[in-house]
Amino acid sequence: GWSGADGIFMVPADGVERQMPDEEAKDRRTMLVFSDTFWGEVDPVTRRRKTYQVLNNTSAEFFGNLPQPLKFNVRTSADGKPVPFLSNPGHGGYFRWLQDCCVIGGIFYAFTDNIVFNAEGIEGFQFRLTGVDMVRLDLNDEGAEPSAVTTPLFTEEPESYFGCAVLPNTREAQMPFADGYVYIYGLRGTGLMTKNLLVARCRPSEIEDFSKYTFFDGKNFVSGIENAAPVCSEGGSEMSITPITSGENKGKYLMIYTESGVGSGICSRTGDTLTGPFSEKTLLYEIREPAQ
Repeated sequence: GWSGADGIFMVPADGVERQMPDEEAKDRRTMLVFSDTFWGEVDPVTRRRKTYQVLNNTSAEFFGNLPQPLKFNVRTSADGKPVPFLSNPGHGGYFRWLQDCCVIGGIFYAFTDNIVFNAEGIEGFQFRLTGVDMVRLDLNDEGAEPSAVTTPLFTEEPESYFGCAVLPNTREAQMPFADGYVYIYGLRGTGLMTKNLLVARCRPSEIEDFSKYTFFDGKNFVSGIENAAPVCSEGGSEMSITPITSGENKGKYLMIYTESGVGSGICSRTGDTLTGPFSEKTLLYEIREPAQ
């Protein structure tokens, strides 16, 4: 079965983006999505993988608050082999990794990294980004399958892409400082370790209409992805933005991310608003296993 993955994001199926007490949350469904996933046999004694295949994306769910056993939603092909949660498009030669997600009006949305093989990349990173799709899944229909459409949320020069973090800052999501917009964060950089943070937003009802998206230019939200300006010198492909509701930073926002996108540090910053300015980073935890 499922034995590990990267690119992990999760979202409550009711679209309410806040923590709930255990009793209130006991029947609450939470969805998780993953990018590259190991699937196969694991030795029950050594816990090492015996056989595996890699699926480019998978999904799971649980009810209540963590810790809970996860139910992995496994799709299979006609011959019974596991296949990704979101099928590869079969054209253009790319596959999809999943970025952050949200639920609006019972519809699950996620953004993707569309990836192709790149023989010129450094070892371990022989791939490149070619675009961003939007995934759509109707949670009200038990038999629904996820679908995806191409978005204009990507530019090649400079490389800019959106979807690394999504925050529905709305009353429906029960956000404490709701302004009625969905904020979609992006990254821009010219190298593997250099990713500046960008911000776009739209109304919840317009999340599927990309012509209505606006981009923060340093002062205002304006049309045109080319006008997006960095709001922070560093972001990560796995990150989150959360309102702070107590303590000395109440009213601000907490940004948690992987240092330099693929670094060994888990870092935080605080933002005065959803567009910053953001504080200098604080190292929360250093992952030492790769150096051992």
